[in-house]
Amino acid sequence: MEAKLITIIEYCNSSTIEIEFISLLKEEGLIEIHLVSGQEFLPLDQLPLIERYARWYYEMEINLAGIDALHHLVAKVQRLKTEIDELQNRLRLYE
Repeated sequence: MEAKLITIIEYCNSSTIEIEFISLLKEEGLIEIHLVSGQEFLPLDQLPLIERYARWYYEMEINLAGIDALHHLVAKVQRLKTEIDELQNRLRLYE
């Protein structure tokens, strides 16, 4: 299945996010940018993540290193929650 894309310029024009911020996120390896015919695109499934990063950056004034650390912490919490759910389901088998 092919990813649905939006141009970075179009996305930034419709939001309050700067193009430079998108470039910084890419440089840090926090998002992917697709290059098609010389134009840069964002996958639509990454937009909620970009908006989260933008809130952290613009509203909470968290720098990119902090965003990277928060990203890893949130991912770890989500993995732990999934593991807890799986363990609770296994425990129900023995009740």
